[in-house]
Amino acid sequence: MPRRLDHLVICVRDLEQAALDWQTLGFNLTPTGVHPFGTSNRLAQFADNFLELLAVTDDALVPPATPGHFSFAAHNRDFLATAEGMSMLVLHSTDAHADAARFRADRIGDYAPFDFGRDAVLPGGGTARVAFSLAFATDPAMPGIAFFTCQQRHPPDLFWKAQYQRHPNGALRVVEVVMSAAEPAAHRDFLERLTEGTPSLRPGG
Repeated sequence: MPRRLDHLVICVRDLEQAALDWQTLGFNLTPTGVHPFGTSNRLAQFADNFLELLAVTDDALVPPATPGHFSFAAHNRDFLATAEGMSMLVLHSTDAHADAARFRADRIGDYAPFDFGRDAVLPGGGTARVAFSLAFATDPAMPGIAFFTCQQRHPPDLFWKAQYQRHPNGALRVVEVVMSAAEPAAHRDFLERLTEGTPSLRPGG
C-alpha cells in the first residue's frame, strides 16, 4: 500500500520572518521547536500531516554527513546556499528502522536510522518530550532534495493538537505535492521504491 504523506520540510534562512509571512497567509503555527543538531522549526499542523518551516539556527551544532550517516541539518544548510523552499519530502512510518533496512536493500538509502527527541511547547505553555525515528533515502538524479520516513515514538496527543490545526485561511491538509523534472520517467524507479507504489505517467509527463 502506498505510503501517506507525513510532512514537507520548507527550508528558510530566517525562521522568524518566514513565520510572519506564513501567518499573514493565514496559517496558525506552533511555537518554535529546537532540535539538538542546530535547526529549529515551526509547524502548520493539519489533521494527519503538516508543513515544517525549518531554519539552521546554530551552525556549530550541525553534524557533518559521514559514510552511512545522513545529516538532516547539513543537508538543509547546504540547500540554503542556493535556495529556499521544499528541501525534503517525508512519508509516514510505523517502523523507521525497518524502512532504513528496506531502503538499503532497495539501494536507495544506505544510511543508518536516526533517532532523536526534542521538547514541544503545548498550547497551555507547558512542554512535552517528543521523539522521532527517521529513515533517509536519496537519488543522485535529484541532488537538491532528500526523502525520509518519519516515525513518531510518543503518544499522539503530545504532538497533534487541535488548537494548532485551526487555520484562519481554512486549510485542512496537504493533499498533493507537485515536483517538476525535465524527464519525469527517469525518476520512476526511485519513486516506486520509496513509496512502495506504482506511479503512472500523466499526459504531458
